[in-house]
Amino acid sequence: DGKLGYPLSGRGALQGAGVFSSYRARLKSLYPNMKLYEIESFFSFYGSEATDNLLAREMELGRLLDTLDEWELSPIDGVDVAEPPTPAQPHVVNGRHYVRTMLEWAWRRSGDPHLDQNRVYRGQELSFDQDLENLGPILESLPALPADFNHVSRINIANAGVTDAINGFLSHFPKLRSLELSDNPLTRLPAAVEKMLRLNELLLSRTAITLNLESAAQFRELTRMEYMALDGSPLGLAPDVSRMVKLETLKLEGCGLDRWPTGVFALPRPSEFLLDLSENPLTEIPEVAPGSHRAEIIGRTVISQEDVSESVYARYEAYCESVGIDTERHFLPGLEKSSQYWIYGQITEKEIKKLTAIWNRVEKEVGSEPLFEIFSDQAENFKKRTLAFRADMTIKVWDML
Repeated sequence: DGKLGYPLSGRGALQGAGVFSSYRARLKSLYPNMKLYEIESFFSFYGSEATDNLLAREMELGRLLDTLDEWELSPIDGVDVAEPPTPAQPHVVNGRHYVRTMLEWAWRRSGDPHLDQNRVYRGQELSFDQDLENLGPILESLPALPADFNHVSRINIANAGVTDAINGFLSHFPKLRSLELSDNPLTRLPAAVEKMLRLNELLLSRTAITLNLESAAQFRELTRMEYMALDGSPLGLAPDVSRMVKLETLKLEGCGLDRWPTGVFALPRPSEFLLDLSENPLTEIPEVAPGSHRAEIIGRTVISQEDVSESVYARYEAYCESVGIDTERHFLPGLEKSSQYWIYGQITEKEIKKLTAIWNRVEKEVGSEPLFEIFSDQAENFKKRTLAFRADMTIKVWDML
């Protein structure tokens, strides 16, 4: 989980201020951002094994840096790296150095922290700069990494020219909770993803992925999935979600689908469950009992009237009406996830629950959609605004609600 130790008592087998200071300095050199209480916790937790553990970590970092240094200076397309580089080499040279730095920072727990929607620390985040064109082939050329990256919980390699060859790189991060690979020419789900049993967020929008019965079944292993997006990818067949008990959002817009996903009715779905099947030529709609939980799942599905037959849309409207859902809405209520953009500052869990309850109640009201579309547009522009602007807007939004 990225933690380096837990507080017990004392300094274990290390006695004396001088000895402890020496080992503390060694640990600090490995993890520059490590706080004093974490250092003491490390030695308390490992006790008599602390020095051996510290030495093992130092050796691991040494092996990692040696491997990365050798890779960084290796020939490019069979041509040795010149000093200065030839005109064709700077992009790869700069990209390799950037990747090397990012991996070292991540190992040292000095990179960006991965915080979930409740601002809970989950581990390290590797988010690669999208301004560096064609970074995918550089990542795919990495050798096996002789280091433990289990503390990395999120990776973002969107729009980087990533191909199916990225699987080797991803295999070093089996404990990921979130993976972003959108806008890349992938043609299949990387095999390494199946083994990421903690994964709860997967973004594969606008790829070249297509699915058959076998590849669609691969998604069944992702049992902790909460948010999955494959919109804009030519799937042809929806992923199997029959074991995703926590699934809240499934985005399959414009995926060439003719029916609802396999397994969507296999488990009870939360009240905020959202399935986006818009821009799909749906020719089949499941037969369920009006007013039932399954009818609500269909009613909470976003579809495009112009892309389906009159009979399919008529049955869809009937299911919506049976569970009290307004088909005139362009977007269904996003519920708690939407409100997270507007929960700002240091507030308690009790206050968060109170605010999300207010948000949910108002958002469900008939006629509320235009207001919440404005909120959504403002939230999309937050990254372009100052913190003071965000704080001021947050106060105004909650006063209005």
